[in-house]
Amino acid sequence: MKREIQNHCASCLNCLHAKSNAMPAGMYTHLLVASTLWEDISMDFVLGLPRTSSGVDSIFVIVDHFSKMENFIPRHKVDDASNKARLFFREVVHLHGLPKILCLIGMLNS
Repeated sequence: MKREIQNHCASCLNCLHAKSNAMPAGMYTHLLVASTLWEDISMDFVLGLPRTSSGVDSIFVIVDHFSKMENFIPRHKVDDASNKARLFFREVVHLHGLPKILCLIGMLNS
């Protein structure tokens, strides 16, 4: 069975493309633990939702790593970067101040 799996992985293009030949660069580093509210946040978009009657088809998700509090803000998928930045300042910075650490999850493709 082990040989069959090795043969399959050696001939499968998806397996070859996904497998890394490089060894890990070193020891894993621990993530810093947030010490106050809204100091360390992450942001992401949920896309591909059905369009509502008001034209909203995505959700802007903001998560505080200290309290695990989330903000879910309905948005239009076609908003450009300036609208997303304006939304960030209106919904996060205005209410909680500027975070020290901002983790962007999938923001490059949205």
